[in-house]
Amino acid sequence: MPLVTKDNQFAPGKPARVRSVLFRYGLAVLMLLAGLLLRGLVASVFGTGNNVLPFLLPVVLSAWYGGMGPGLLSTALMAAVMVHLFRGSDPSGLNRVEAVKCVLFLVQGVFVSWFMSTCQSTQRWLAALVGHSDDAIVGKTLEGIVTSWNSGAEQVYGYTAREMIGRPITRLVPPDRLEEWRQLTEQVLRGEPVRRFETMRLRKDGQRIHVSLTLSPIKDATGAMIGLSAIARDITERKQAELALRESEERFRTMADTAPMIVWMTDAAGECTFCNHAWLNSTGQTLDQVVGQGWLAAVHADDRAGVWQTYEAAFQQRRSFTVEFRIRGADGEDRWLLATGAPRLTADNNFAGFIGSAMDITERKWAELALRGSRDELESEIEEQSAQLAEATRRLMEENLKRQHAEEILKHLGQQN
Repeated sequence: MPLVTKDNQFAPGKPARVRSVLFRYGLAVLMLLAGLLLRGLVASVFGTGNNVLPFLLPVVLSAWYGGMGPGLLSTALMAAVMVHLFRGSDPSGLNRVEAVKCVLFLVQGVFVSWFMSTCQSTQRWLAALVGHSDDAIVGKTLEGIVTSWNSGAEQVYGYTAREMIGRPITRLVPPDRLEEWRQLTEQVLRGEPVRRFETMRLRKDGQRIHVSLTLSPIKDATGAMIGLSAIARDITERKQAELALRESEERFRTMADTAPMIVWMTDAAGECTFCNHAWLNSTGQTLDQVVGQGWLAAVHADDRAGVWQTYEAAFQQRRSFTVEFRIRGADGEDRWLLATGAPRLTADNNFAGFIGSAMDITERKWAELALRGSRDELESEIEEQSAQLAEATRRLMEENLKRQHAEEILKHLGQQN
């Protein structure tokens, strides 16, 4: 395989560029001949050969179809012809009036070449922009007949330009959307553009697609409306993703609201965005009262600071947490909750907030307190019995000492007798 080098990488395009250059500059020479013929015609009709218009017209055509270079070439050639014609048989030169005409023609020719080539470049740029846009850009008459159809429209709707130009645009409109289409058209005719209106359209294969539609008037040089421009963007994938997201959210809310425990969720800023019915039923709060940091109002005043400190520390460190606290129930009674939370991540592993649950542990707390009370009573009873036992032991030891002392006295007395 031959290597592509700096010298030959554009070689395949050189013949085409050479032909283009020859055509454009050859056109300038042809325009010179056409200008001379036009000058002769004007001279024969009006009896004068010094009119500048026949010389300027070839410059306009050369610049429009060929660009700046051919326009300047045509200007130089026509100026040279003007000088030759003005001099005529007088070799001494041009008079002042003729010289001014030639200079003005050169200035006009340069300006016209620049202006026309710029307009043509802008038109080509716009045409390329429209032609290669992924959006469907369609022009139509006021009656709805298609007059232009770009490649984006072919991709979006499946019809080629040959199949659509000259046909009514309503072949793209579903039958149940025809009245909507008429209303949108009337809105534009009243001078009210339609911007990013989401609706349905039909593809060639009969498939319904979602589009974002923008309608604008097309006006002529006098400002009269002569047609409509329709720009449509296929948003079917976005709509399907939105539908899937809504269905997923609905499934989550259904599962959360039917769960026997409290389920909650926050955003990346730490603000509560969702609590299920279990929390609302337990506290008597509404969802509007819960969002943000409103849920803290239901936490027992003695536990509120500790709960917030635990939550805030876990939020700052992006770590899971567990905390026990009391809430004021809807019935006015205090309830104990055991709450857990964990960081929630997006598909690209970015922190999105916390998700967690809470369980009512009031009965367990009561059992713990009851057990603690029984244990305290048992310990008190044991301590009291131990004290009594110690006292009895002390007394027994005292009586034993007295008995031993009495025995020693009796023994001593016996020895003396």
